[in-house]
Amino acid sequence: MIKAKQIFLGQKRIGLLCAILLMGLAVAACESEEVRQEKFNQYFNQAYALTQAGKHQEAIPLYKRAIRKQPNANLTANAYNNLGWSYMQLGQYDNAILAYQSSLKHRPNDQRATNNLNAAQAKRQEKTSEAAPPATPPATPPATPPATPPATPPASK
Repeated sequence: MIKAKQIFLGQKRIGLLCAILLMGLAVAACESEEVRQEKFNQYFNQAYALTQAGKHQEAIPLYKRAIRKQPNANLTANAYNNLGWSYMQLGQYDNAILAYQSSLKHRPNDQRATNNLNAAQAKRQEKTSEAAPPATPPATPPATPPATPPATPPASK
């Protein structure tokens, strides 16, 4: 009887330890909105500086890190748009198109992303077509880094 009781208590302790461990992992995995915003700004600003310096290949992974933080739809759309711009400068039109489409999912009426998407599609067509394509407007440069974020995120429409 004593051995059975010891086994039962041992199982309870293991179960309790597992529960505590899982709770700790869950807390560690959850970043506060403020921390996500700070990390987004850090990655975005670094990527933007690289973009301005013409170092598009180096900027791409930083834009992707910023996007993973997704602080809000507007800032995420900016990061996707700038990611697309870097892909465009490298001649990676398929990737640019995907980035611009993602930007438009976060901010559907964004004229900058729409113009850039159209330019990327035209460039891809130009690259694959042997016929002379119609003239297309140049892509719009990337958005500037975000200002200090407001206390509350802007409402999405």
